[in-house]
Amino acid sequence: MADMDQAMRSMQGGSHTGKLVLVPGAEDQVRVVTRPRPLRLDRSESTYLVVGGLGGVGRAIALWMIEQGVRHVLVVSRNAASHPDTVQLIDDTRADECNLYIRDCNVADEASFLKLLDDYAETMPPIRGVVQAAMVLDDTVLERITHKQWQRAILPKVAGTMNLHRHLPSLDFFIMLSSMTGITGHVSQANYAAGNTFQDTLARHRTAHGQPAVVLDLGPVSSVGLVAEADDDSQIVTCIAQYNGLSDDMAAKRDRRFGTLQVGTAAVGSAGIKTTPAGMDRLDELVYELAHQAGGGNESRSGELVQSALVRKIGAMFHVADAEVEVDVPLSQQGVDSLVAVELRNWLSSVMEARVTIFEILQSGSVADFARMVTARSGLITA
Repeated sequence: MADMDQAMRSMQGGSHTGKLVLVPGAEDQVRVVTRPRPLRLDRSESTYLVVGGLGGVGRAIALWMIEQGVRHVLVVSRNAASHPDTVQLIDDTRADECNLYIRDCNVADEASFLKLLDDYAETMPPIRGVVQAAMVLDDTVLERITHKQWQRAILPKVAGTMNLHRHLPSLDFFIMLSSMTGITGHVSQANYAAGNTFQDTLARHRTAHGQPAVVLDLGPVSSVGLVAEADDDSQIVTCIAQYNGLSDDMAAKRDRRFGTLQVGTAAVGSAGIKTTPAGMDRLDELVYELAHQAGGGNESRSGELVQSALVRKIGAMFHVADAEVEVDVPLSQQGVDSLVAVELRNWLSSVMEARVTIFEILQSGSVADFARMVTARSGLITA
């Protein structure tokens, strides 16, 4: 039964003779969609710790928790007493029925962190959730970086996160706010990128051992934090807004049934970062580029995009690599029968906005010829 998908594709491709029989076996393994277990914030019997909670994103998360009715929130920062936003955070939450604790603490210093836990052990419920938002930037190119500069950016991400990992074993969630620089790199942030990469690895380690962990490799955030406060707009590549990830619309994304969806793509090179909207795979990207060419693009480029999208779609239908789809060979000679043609026609109509008949698909010349016909009829291509 585990091979049902392969059997259906084989039947569509016409590569078999006679019947295909699926026989259930005792050792068969099939994918099961598990019922999601929604995470709910404990509003009265738990404390939630936000490290770096006076920075833009950390502060926004702390406020969101309080808006959800959480009664105990502990916000720590290295310089909480003198931080300019401390008074504002207190004022913003004064009307809420929340015990908001704001405390100076460098979580990278193990002794300081343990003292914090001891001080609050008797006065607040146990800590059941952590948001690690601590960060320090000390930018310089790698060949000029000093040990002190390296440590400044590394310690909050590595030592601080490890102290949280070691001394708070019983958590409902452990969220680390990391950065895409841990994946893409940055010419003057090798220290910061290394710390973010460590957090990515720790998340894998925790989940492998059955402990909760989520790491968010954020890009620039437009409404709060360093980017929002920067004057140089040229440094903003593509931003997400403060509450994109905190709204009720995001509830479905916590459902495990959606866990295999891709959540965004980007091409990073010397020319910068070229992005497409979240949720796109390569086929979606081709269609998106086709529909959003400046000024309608040109006929040659449109034809290339349509042919590439068509090749990718055919490859996906038959579970073969794009290179195995021969553009100089008719579709009918590559496994496209009337059943597959129906699926292809529906895709062309709904996605490419091109109306073709099953007869035209089956009687078309090469894939390249068919792509030119689709290009001429596609409603995505403006004159």
